[in-house]
Amino acid sequence: MKRFAALFFLAFLAAFAPALAQTTAPQTVQAQPALWRVQGDHGTVYLFGSIHVLPPNVDWQTPQVKRAAKRADVFVFEIPLGVDTVNRITALVGERGTLAPGQSLRQMLPPDSQADLDKALASLQLPETAVDNKRPWLVSLMIDAVLMRKHMQQFEFGADHILTQQATDRKMEIRYLETVDQQLALLAPGDPTVELQSFEAELKSFQTEDSDLVAVTDAWEKGDTAALDDITNKEFKDHPEARAAFFTDRNRNWVKEIEAMLHERKIFFISVGVGHLVGKDGVPNLLRADGYKVEGP
Repeated sequence: MKRFAALFFLAFLAAFAPALAQTTAPQTVQAQPALWRVQGDHGTVYLFGSIHVLPPNVDWQTPQVKRAAKRADVFVFEIPLGVDTVNRITALVGERGTLAPGQSLRQMLPPDSQADLDKALASLQLPETAVDNKRPWLVSLMIDAVLMRKHMQQFEFGADHILTQQATDRKMEIRYLETVDQQLALLAPGDPTVELQSFEAELKSFQTEDSDLVAVTDAWEKGDTAALDDITNKEFKDHPEARAAFFTDRNRNWVKEIEAMLHERKIFFISVGVGHLVGKDGVPNLLRADGYKVEGP
């Protein structure tokens, strides 16, 4: 789930691929993705859970989503997608992508994760020499880049990419829940425990990557928030620090920003990775716990 929930992965990969392939699908799938509505004293917030890559035959813009987007005064996304973000990530690779002399990625991993790394490298046909002097976060990014190229014939950019373009075309006000610096801190954590746990979780999920992608897409199309929560919990069950860094802590920070929006006399359409909106620590439930009326799953 982390692979498809973290927006910076898509921002990075998009810079290195001229376009995701456009394919012709035999039959349109009518999706029903989850949508929440939060009413404040003055403002209204729609929460839309996105996934960042989708098969080209999925029609996800339901009447409810279209109506909410049309009503919105402000669109809100996780981070800006643009040249500045890509340039900052590229600089980070040069500054913080390599291990100190004498260090080895393999030596940093416990035996089980070493075996997971071997399986991933063999599947992707990457030599160990290409990664063994790299920081775990950078190897994760390298793996994601290869996987995205693998799926280019089957997937297109997801809902948030389309919503961003639509908001831009309409010249709407656009805000972001995080800065590029905050995302970079998540991409390359300063805490080595979080960095290594995140990498180990990625290696573990790699083994079921194809089936997980299908499961995530299917659950998202059905608006099955319980299934999406189960997938997220399964990936991070042995890595609590990484889960907190990627989801729980960020969700709590976002709730503070959203509650401030609810005091404005505006309607907001917020699109973030759906993993942030499901489960007991998801944004909707945190808002409910703070006393807000939240309509939705």
